[in-house]
Amino acid sequence: MSADQQVVSLYASTLKSLLSPIGALLEDDSVSEVMINGPSEVFIERGGKIERTDCTFEDNEALAAAMRNVAQFVGKRLTQEDPSVEARLPDGSRVHIVLPPAARKGICVAIRKFSKHKLDMDALVGFGALTPEVAEFLGICVAAAKNIIVSGGTGSGKTTLLNCLSAMIMDGERILVLEDSSELQLQQDHVVAFEAQPPDRYGRGGLSIRDLFRASLRMRPDRVVVGDRRSRHTRRRGDRRRRPRHQHEHGGAGWRSGRQNQPGGRPCRGAWDHRGDLGRQHRAGSRHSRVPRRGPQGDHGRRVEQERSTGRL
Repeated sequence: MSADQQVVSLYASTLKSLLSPIGALLEDDSVSEVMINGPSEVFIERGGKIERTDCTFEDNEALAAAMRNVAQFVGKRLTQEDPSVEARLPDGSRVHIVLPPAARKGICVAIRKFSKHKLDMDALVGFGALTPEVAEFLGICVAAAKNIIVSGGTGSGKTTLLNCLSAMIMDGERILVLEDSSELQLQQDHVVAFEAQPPDRYGRGGLSIRDLFRASLRMRPDRVVVGDRRSRHTRRRGDRRRRPRHQHEHGGAGWRSGRQNQPGGRPCRGAWDHRGDLGRQHRAGSRHSRVPRRGPQGDHGRRVEQERSTGRL
């Protein structure tokens, strides 16, 4: 076992002990999300419905100790100077933590679990999440190396759809994945994953998604896949005047996940204005791409509500 594997194993065993009050929920495949509103209030999402559980932590300090370890696992600090942290568990589950006094009931935590079963486009069609025609069209866009943005609200299935799209990439391509917190699970042989790093307490160091993106363009990508982006991370309008015109022989098609309910909304527009940065700008037609919108259904399912083109193919 390598040194890195030993560290991960140590964190996993420590976190298993610290998170033992909700251990059964984390191991239950039917639970998709665990929500902690202070040490004595734990809710879960199961089958798209939210329900309260009897699980509790001993006290606020026990919950705080567990969350500090979660943050440390991804090299982040959870302090009053950094009261909101996005992290992940060793199994890949996404975690977001907010400290008091912003969280008025105590430490607030949301743990998003990801299915252990790998889905593909055929499965999404079977679930009614999208039609066979949309699945076929998206497959053509992937094969043609078109730029793609997946837009949708919280819990709408953006990551799931992006994973399914990535499964359609043929082997033999070099795929670079850029994320704030690792969530995507690409299955190809040649995948290089990057994760943004925060600066230290003095503001030194750190790597943002923009830093990683600039670096990725020098690393011979066939595809650049950018994970979930929140509105505050979209580029400022003034950046459009300063952005370089990257023209690389191997500059691959770019995929991006945006947190926005409407494809025409401001965060999605901000990302789409820079789609040229993510693709082969020197090739005609690379800017004409697709915006599938993901949205929740009334029956608690997930489906592609809108598929929108920004130009001809």
